[in-house]
Amino acid sequence: MSGSFEVLTTLAMFMVWFFFVMAVAGIFVLRKKFSHLNPAYKVPFYPFVPLVGIAGGIYILLSTLVTDFKTAVLGILITALGVPVYNHITKSKIA
Repeated sequence: MSGSFEVLTTLAMFMVWFFFVMAVAGIFVLRKKFSHLNPAYKVPFYPFVPLVGIAGGIYILLSTLVTDFKTAVLGILITALGVPVYNHITKSKIA
């Protein structure tokens, strides 16, 4: 339906980078939230390496938004379509 492999790749990779940035940012959230626990994971050079990862990911996201805005927004919309499905599935498992 999209017409080319390049469009499909851009759609998928834009969202992969989006979730990568969120996952790396989660390191800071988890370390703050569970600071009383000894973390089971170690990040070498701890705040520098995650910050470089986040900065690089944000650069790629902004670059994709600037160069291929329509495809990036389409990727966001397609991913957002999964939110109601996810909510429905999780509610049905709880009940």
